[in-house]
Amino acid sequence: MRVLLYFLVFVLFMYACNDKEERDFPSIQTHANVIVEEDGVTAFGSFEGGWSSTITDIGFVYYLSGTSGTDYEIVSLGAVEAGVSDFNAKIVRNLLIGAEYTIKAYLTTSKYTVYGEEQHFISKGGKAPVIAGFSPNNVWIGDTLTITGRYFSDKNDDNHIYFGEEITQPIVSNDSILKVIIPNTIKTVKSDVRITVAGKSSSFSEKLVIAPPVIDEIVPNDVLPGESLRIKGHGLLSVKSLIVDQQNFPVVIKSDTSLLFTLTYDISPGSKNLKLMMLDELLEPEKQYNVILPQITSVQPQIAWIDSVLTVKGTHLDRLTNFQIGGIPLQEITKTDSLVTLRVTAVFNSETLNARFRYNGDIDSGLKITFNMPVITSITPAITHAGETIELTGERFFYGMAPSIGMLTEVSENKAKLTLPWMIPAGRHSIDLSYMFDFSAGTVEFTIPPIKIIDYWPKEIKRGDTVSVIVENLPEYLAGYYAVAFDRRPGYVMARNGNELQCIVPYDAEIGNNPSLSVHIGSQEDIIENAFVLTEKWEKVDKNFAMSGGNCCFIEMDGAHYLLFQDQHYSSLKKFDSSAEDWFQLSRTDLFNESNIVTTFSIDDDLYFISYNSSGENLNYKYSISNNEWSRIAGFPVEMDGSFSFSNQGRGFVGTINSFFEYDKVNDSWITRQTLPTTHYEVRNTLNFSHENYAYLGFYTSIVNRIEYNEFWQYNMDTDEWIDLGGAPVNVYTGGSVFTKDNIAYIMGKGYEEVGEFKAYNLNTNKARNLPLPPTQWAQYYQIFYENGYVYFMMRPDFYSGWSLFKIAISELYE
Repeated sequence: MRVLLYFLVFVLFMYACNDKEERDFPSIQTHANVIVEEDGVTAFGSFEGGWSSTITDIGFVYYLSGTSGTDYEIVSLGAVEAGVSDFNAKIVRNLLIGAEYTIKAYLTTSKYTVYGEEQHFISKGGKAPVIAGFSPNNVWIGDTLTITGRYFSDKNDDNHIYFGEEITQPIVSNDSILKVIIPNTIKTVKSDVRITVAGKSSSFSEKLVIAPPVIDEIVPNDVLPGESLRIKGHGLLSVKSLIVDQQNFPVVIKSDTSLLFTLTYDISPGSKNLKLMMLDELLEPEKQYNVILPQITSVQPQIAWIDSVLTVKGTHLDRLTNFQIGGIPLQEITKTDSLVTLRVTAVFNSETLNARFRYNGDIDSGLKITFNMPVITSITPAITHAGETIELTGERFFYGMAPSIGMLTEVSENKAKLTLPWMIPAGRHSIDLSYMFDFSAGTVEFTIPPIKIIDYWPKEIKRGDTVSVIVENLPEYLAGYYAVAFDRRPGYVMARNGNELQCIVPYDAEIGNNPSLSVHIGSQEDIIENAFVLTEKWEKVDKNFAMSGGNCCFIEMDGAHYLLFQDQHYSSLKKFDSSAEDWFQLSRTDLFNESNIVTTFSIDDDLYFISYNSSGENLNYKYSISNNEWSRIAGFPVEMDGSFSFSNQGRGFVGTINSFFEYDKVNDSWITRQTLPTTHYEVRNTLNFSHENYAYLGFYTSIVNRIEYNEFWQYNMDTDEWIDLGGAPVNVYTGGSVFTKDNIAYIMGKGYEEVGEFKAYNLNTNKARNLPLPPTQWAQYYQIFYENGYVYFMMRPDFYSGWSLFKIAISELYE
């Protein structure tokens, strides 16, 4: 048709070139008065002139404007009767609502086709399609459905067929017939049918019905949970899922003749009626299949050990894999549908035999296989000691068995070595073996004899003495927990000779005047009360000063002794009364609640406290003994860091690593003095004291090969000079405490690992001699002072404990 149009244009062009020649066809006009209505368009045309050829057809050609006539529609009126020159036609098909169309009349003779001029109109649409019926009434998905009616489009793309909400297009289209394939996207068994053409649509009164499929067979008829089930038949594309025990299983692979489903492992066994979800309706054809499980009916033997062969009987056993007992795999030897033989290859916990089918489906036999536990027949030796090794003899030993006592170190099939624990009491004991929750069939016994102190010497002791103790039934090796204790405070066991133990009475233990002697071996103990006479000269004052959890600063002034105790809320100033051997409160203040006291000193009747707060601000105060008043003094000139202080002869000094000042009481100011000439980078935990016009300062510097090094300086208050005295008389890792009397400095100090030291240091000769240490545990918190013929030693083992007090007559310290 398109070729014919192009040829006609060419012919008309040639004819126009010679308009004087007589034409063999009429001229034709397309009238402009096109009538546009809701159900179509009426077009008008006419023709005139002389012609010789017979007119065989007249009509109209129309197409969407802009398509250049390449996609057009024709309305043919056929041959013209004699005497007719005007004609019209109503176009009712293939008109889009709101679209602009081009239309022109045409006339065909026996030789030519002639077209009129183009006219344009905006369409309001044509007639709605009319559905007369469809066949067949019952179809399967994928079948071809024929729809009859009127006003369909000749173009497949212009016809839209709806089955419910699903839209598709025909494969054959003309004015009265549409052929369409039922799509696999259809959602319901019964669907409304609707056709839309060029924006106009109509529905059919009858519904399209999808016919139920034909089920031929179910393969296999016996299926395991977790396996696949196939349904064969025809018209199966409408099936969406298989329903088993109220679970939906979607189709895995689908065709018109075959459906494949995969079951889960939690499907219960038994005979099942076939249920299929066909689109939106449940289909229950009269078909059945069976969900089966492999079944284990017997296992022999029921008591097994390594290399035992188990014979398993049952049904569908060839479907099973991974045979286990208590999680331990068994080795398959043979396997058929009704019999399996298995070998035990490892130790197992007594449990039921189970297996797997497919990937993770478990089958439990319900038949328990008992592990043949080992048996102990003898123990060597039968009389032994804590911590020693014994040998067990028996049957079926293995690594992994657990003894009820001790720990296995070596294991063979019939022998095992076992180390007894140290914490085992004396007496008769039995041993059995266990694995998980199973225990050995029989047990044997052994005996631990009790330890006993036979003799000891000397009977009079002091701390640091060596005591020998004869103990009966000592273990051969003392590698575990053992001790020789005095008043239950362990000493250092320095040697053993057979059943003799040599022990040093501890330096730092607080023991009574008649201490007990006890020997501990593991959980065994033998004790002799009041075994010794303690010949120490130190005496404990029966008091405990409950100044715990706070800082204590000690100050000496003219032979009297004071301390300031800082708790969480207040600071209490106390004075020691040697007659009552107690501390009595003088004042209670909150001046130091937000500050930390770093050093103290005294001048005349006043006690001085140098402190700073968290912002680094000095908060320095003095307390007047005579009028019981606190007052603030001038702040320290430099930042406080590692300070020390001296006071004597009415003068007070405070220093740091980089500064040294004397306090001017009259002017409330600080006077610069000669800085300590040390090359060390800090001064902390100092040993500092004064005597006459000299002050002394000791401090820790380093530890090399467990040897402590420190510095010891003398300061001349008159000449403002420092003199290097070498090392301090005692270790001062934690500082020190001193009092002076008769040109002797009585100094206590403690190193990093050393026990405490107590020495008399001659201030004239710079020589020291050892003094007896107080009978107590040493710690960082301690103080020594002298009053009324007695030397007092105060200590607490840690920051949160109360203080203890000890005393010794000063005469006991003289040479």
